[in-house]
Order: sequence, then C-alpha cells, then structure tokens
Amino acid sequence: MTWLLDALAMLRQQRQVYRLVLTLLWLAGWGMTAFLMLDPGLTPPGHMNDKVAHALLYTTITAMGATMADRLGRFLAVVFLTWGVSAAFEVTQNWVPGRTADPRDLLANSLGVLFGAGCGLFWLWLCHQADRRPAPARS
Repeated sequence: MTWLLDALAMLRQQRQVYRLVLTLLWLAGWGMTAFLMLDPGLTPPGHMNDKVAHALLYTTITAMGATMADRLGRFLAVVFLTWGVSAAFEVTQNWVPGRTADPRDLLANSLGVLFGAGCGLFWLWLCHQADRRPAPARS
C-alpha cells in the first residue's frame, strides 16, 4: 500500500493539474449524464437492470466530484448538488417524449450518490494519509 500512498502524494503535489483534470472529467461526466437521462429512446445496455445503471452512473459522478473537495463543506456541497441535479433530471423526464419520472429511479440515484460519497471519502482519506507521510530523503 505504500506505493499507492507515494503515487497519491506525487499526484497531489501537482494540485492545479490534478484539479483541472478532475474538473474536466467531472464536467464530461455531467454531459454524459444529461444525455443518458434525457435521451427519449435510450435503454441500459444488454441485460443490465435500469436501477443498477442509475446507481452506477451517480456513484461515478459523485465519487469524481467528491475527490475534488479539499474541505468538508465542499465535499457536502458536491454530494447535495449531485443529488439535487439527479432529482431535477428525474422530474424533467416527465416532459421528455417516451420518458417518465420514476421514484424508484430517484431512489437508485440516491443510493448511487451515497455510495459515491463513501468512495470519495475513502479517496480523500487515502490522500490525507499520503499527505501526512514524510517526504522521502534525497540522496
């Protein structure tokens, strides 16, 4: 596990690049989410359950956003913003032809947000552990 903490410490030393890359990925994720939630003819791939697809999508988007937070307030803002936008997408589906709002979808979204928040907290804890490690001595 020390190799992981070393890699995280090195990555976080480049904070501006780290934040820029995560922000771009997060925004791309939101674009994909909007497309997936509001496309009238889209169904989950293969035999994937619709609710599982909702939960996985919001787990990913929440975890990506949560890893950008460096304080608890920002972390909570990301989590609540993600949940609020998921609820807005669900309600908006009432006006998209061929789509309907489903409370079970909102529940799956909410579970995904909670699981993503847990993943984000774990990531932030790992980063905190990496930041606390002393820098290796140069020889």
